Amino acid sequence: MIETHTRILGIAPYDGMRTAMEQAAQAYPNVEMDIYTGDLEDGQAIVQQMPPNSYDCIISRGGTAALIRQVTDLPVVDIHISVYDVLRTMKLAENYSSLYAIVGFPSITEPAHTLCSLLDFNLDILTVNNAAEVRHTLERLQQGGYRMVVCDMVTHTIAREMGFDAFLITSGVESLHAAIDQAVSISSWFGHLRQENLFLRSITQGQNGRVIVMESNGDLFYSSISEVPAELSSVLQSHIREIPASGNLRFYYTERDQLYSITAQQLLMNNVQRYLFYCVPARIPLHSSRPGLRTLNKGECEYLFANSFYSLSGAMGTQAAEIRSLALLRQPVFIYGEPGTGKEQIARYLYLHSSLANHPFIVVNCALLNEKT
Repeated sequence: MIETHTRILGIAPYDGMRTAMEQAAQAYPNVEMDIYTGDLEDGQAIVQQMPPNSYDCIISRGGTAALIRQVTDLPVVDIHISVYDVLRTMKLAENYSSLYAIVGFPSITEPAHTLCSLLDFNLDILTVNNAAEVRHTLERLQQGGYRMVVCDMVTHTIAREMGFDAFLITSGVESLHAAIDQAVSISSWFGHLRQENLFLRSITQGQNGRVIVMESNGDLFYSSISEVPAELSSVLQSHIREIPASGNLRFYYTERDQLYSITAQQLLMNNVQRYLFYCVPARIPLHSSRPGLRTLNKGECEYLFANSFYSLSGAMGTQAAEIRSLALLRQPVFIYGEPGTGKEQIARYLYLHSSLANHPFIVVNCALLNEKT
């Protein structure tokens, strides 16, 4: 069995946590972990500079982890502050005689509230949601006579600048091990999902057919080809409302000299309605080598009719409206006339204005047919 290694990027908000993360990672021989120091935007910038596909997962803490999630598709595991981590720091702060408060992001203040409720402690706990709120919060504490705070790294840095004594709440080894365990588990699941997606994508791209998924408004959601031709996109959009809630809709589309058979169906993905189109080259070739049989597509019929005597001379006259009305019918139409009177041109005109214009146009010359054909 081949051993798999999990590649983890660690972003520590301060050097002390980086050292603790390095020590915790030594207990995981199948984990390759690179750890950098960067708080908030600095940590976010480190992630943005990393080459794609370098890691399976990212580990960070608090506000830095929240910012990293905004710039990466990788799963980001948060190193939680446990109640024990907060309690340990509060015990150190008890030796301090001055008035103090707990200040930090929700990852710190939420376990602090839980702890104070359980132990019936009466402490001031102030929550900040971004770095801009920290200085204003600390200024209010200064005005209230506070000289010390128990806090996270962001608050710790600003508090020291403002002359506060500050106790930094650190994550214990238990919290670090829990984060690494979670990162390994998520990486395994995420890697399996990514391989499955790559496998399915390679299948759709390796076939002659095209797989296209559209939103309800006709916007492209997924395509197995790099660029969907504008005409094909327009044809697919025009059929969206015809697709039944259950079952398939089938129609045809011609592109140059190739006929495509298109099967469409509705997809419900995460409670969002989308539409799948599977475009497969038709088995019937548009050019037959069999004697007496010719197969044309819509574009070829348009070209032949546009350059015919009927089109150039306007000889259709009032017949054009009559033929267009016949095109609306589903019954067979019999066209009779002497040789050279343009029966095939009228048939092409009828075909081009019918609902079957995306199907092949087949011409049978009975005089050239043999017993096999």
